[in-house]
Amino acid sequence: MTSARSVLVLSLALVTVAGCSHKPRALSDSIFSKSANYYYHSVSHQDPIAEPLTLYEAMARALKYNWDYRVQAQEAAFRKSELVVSSYSMLPEVAANAGYSGRDNILASDSLDLLTRERSGDSSSSQDKEVGTTDISFGWNILDFGLSYIRAKQLGDRYWISQESRRKAMQKLLEDVRTSFWRAQAYEHLYGQLKALHRRVEKNQYNNRLISQSGKTPRLQALIAERELVEIKRALNGLQEEIRNSKTKLAALINIRPGTDFKLVAPKHEKMPVALPLGPDELTMIALRDRSEIHEKLYQQRINQQEAQAAVLQLVPSLKLYTGQNSSSNSFLVNANWVDWGAAASWNLLQVFQYPAQRRSLKAQDKLLDMQTKALSMSILSQVHISQIQYQQARQSYKIASEYLNVQRRLLRQIRLEFKANRVGEQKLLHEELNSLIAETKYDLAYADLQSAYAQIFRSIGWDPCHPDDSRKSVEELSAQLERAWTTSQLDMKAKKPQQVSSEPRKKAR
Repeated sequence: MTSARSVLVLSLALVTVAGCSHKPRALSDSIFSKSANYYYHSVSHQDPIAEPLTLYEAMARALKYNWDYRVQAQEAAFRKSELVVSSYSMLPEVAANAGYSGRDNILASDSLDLLTRERSGDSSSSQDKEVGTTDISFGWNILDFGLSYIRAKQLGDRYWISQESRRKAMQKLLEDVRTSFWRAQAYEHLYGQLKALHRRVEKNQYNNRLISQSGKTPRLQALIAERELVEIKRALNGLQEEIRNSKTKLAALINIRPGTDFKLVAPKHEKMPVALPLGPDELTMIALRDRSEIHEKLYQQRINQQEAQAAVLQLVPSLKLYTGQNSSSNSFLVNANWVDWGAAASWNLLQVFQYPAQRRSLKAQDKLLDMQTKALSMSILSQVHISQIQYQQARQSYKIASEYLNVQRRLLRQIRLEFKANRVGEQKLLHEELNSLIAETKYDLAYADLQSAYAQIFRSIGWDPCHPDDSRKSVEELSAQLERAWTTSQLDMKAKKPQQVSSEPRKKAR
């Protein structure tokens, strides 16, 4: 028996040592290849684009397919799942146990007479060689229930913080799409004209070199003419580079694979409002009420207050109530099935000494959050004010660009008449056609900046053109909803007007 036990102990030791030894194993190249193939085909999966995109279709596709925004949505879903899981921690503990024990001989014992100090010669046993036990117990710790309730409320606030982050991401995404769409539309509008003018410049440059080589014009005059043509080519290239990346950026925002060709609908330039329906103070109050950053800080303050409640609750002694149903296969027991119950109390005395420091820390954190909220409020005040200034500047720039384009178009018409009458050369005509293209580009870009500035006002006050969960709708439904929202945006702004703008500071929200 001693030999068998030694072999058993040695075997267990070898198994333990073998189980503790582990060598890190790198992923294979085939796994990396499969991963690359999977992500390459999955990241750009979406409904096909059958027709040219409108502005609001592009915005709808961004909300449905942009991966950065979908990450925000998934984080909110994760926070919600955490909240559901935390609710189970408030339930009583229910544990079912089953056990088996055995030995190679009978558990027997002698007894000792306390008076005579003599051992009894008769050995006895009260346990079978093999025993099976089962029990189902119910326990409820009142302190743990209270702490779990507070933690669940904190997780609920963190879920709402993730929703506010999602709102902020949605507003930023729609603003970026709006700006990129108008710049990309300007590129599409002028791309064909840029290529045609570039070919004419190349042809004119070639003819100019032939004339220079023939000696029909002075060498200096020919070089000056060639330099002017090269300057036109450089200006064309710079103009093209300025707006070319806009379409690529738009494709990234709406999750279209790079290099995919798609067309945009060219809407007419809408007349933008001269003044907003609300004054600066009213817009500021709306911003302080609706901005997601302010909401996040208020939720963080409430989480900190709940942490203070948890610190106080931890000072209370823990009381656990329990009961259970038990059974045993031990044949020596008179009652092999029984129910037990009881209560247990415990108290961590160190929490009493730790609480003052913890309380001071929580108060300091609450003061920090309050100061951060005030600093954020000041920043929001500036953003609302700056957005209004930028909008007025964008309106003025757009007006000037429109006037300049109007003059340049009339000048180009006159130059073309002069060219037909042989009073100016083709190089002069090319130069003015380039100026006209530049003027058209600046006009379109000025309108794109105006649209961006207009969108920035609504973003600065925390306006939502739709609910974040609306991204589950189809592209057509979401596009129509966004168009209605932007069409009635000023009326919506009026509807959000605060009831009263008070000059007196209000108490901090709780």
